[in-house]
Amino acid sequence: MAKSIIIKKGKYLLHSWGTLEFYINAESLAVGSWQKQLAKKVMSTE
Repeated sequence: MAKSIIIKKGKYLLHSWGTLEFYINAESLAVGSWQKQLAKKVMSTE
């Protein structure tokens, strides 16, 4: 589970375990349904 999610200029920074950083293009989130749901939840709360 990601500890923090930061949205900047259409990209997602998923910071997990304080070490790994994944930069995922917003359009690439379609590859995983959980990622799509996560994106929707994050966007709706911001």
